[in-house]
Amino acid sequence: MKPFLLLATRPEGDVADAEYAAFVRFSGLADSELRRVRLEAAPLPDLDLDDWSGIVVGGSPFTSSDPESDKSPVRRRVEAELDLPGILHRVAAYKYSGYFAPDELDDVVARLGPVPVEEPHQILANFVRRYAR
Repeated sequence: MKPFLLLATRPEGDVADAEYAAFVRFSGLADSELRRVRLEAAPLPDLDLDDWSGIVVGGSPFTSSDPESDKSPVRRRVEAELDLPGILHRVAAYKYSGYFAPDELDDVVARLGPVPVEEPHQILANFVRRYAR
């Protein structure tokens, strides 16, 4: 099978690695079947699309610490469908990045937990099953 490609943009190494691990876990791929290009580290290399079963893009422009009243319905839906353990890891990693006051970490984390998330994981696994070649 041709590998899948993950285009990643997270500059924090541990967060980027956790995101990669989540893609492997939820897609059902082996490490050798998902290659990662970290776009924050270097420009996108020349790619021959025929070399890949598919391409997925990691990361998100959404900031879960923004007030709910400022979020669009689409943004709330997308945030609700994200990988909670991965988000909790990223929130902790960004504690001192200015997204929220560091002493608000527990409050931010508490707002993230009550939403059950199942569908995105199945969508990723279905994508891999459908396009693996």
